[in-house]
Amino acid sequence: THFLQYRYTPLIPGTHFTVVGLVDGQPFMYYDSISDEGKPKTEWMKKVRDNRADYWFEEIRYMEEQNEYFLHNLITLMKSFSQSA
Repeated sequence: THFLQYRYTPLIPGTHFTVVGLVDGQPFMYYDSISDEGKPKTEWMKKVRDNRADYWFEEIRYMEEQNEYFLHNLITLMKSFSQSA
């Protein structure tokens, strides 16, 4: 049995968003909105990126969509608590 987890970290709205993908607590990929690219963190994920570019592209596109989702929710939350957004 394995455990898959993604940790999303949205920071100040519109400035920075990161995602770390983990399997059994070990990072296997990283996405950073500033560089706007994903990085494999294991040899097996590098092989996936190299051999399944379509899968890798979809993963990165999904991370970009999540960036927009979290940004929208963070701004909404800040407005709810009368913080500047």
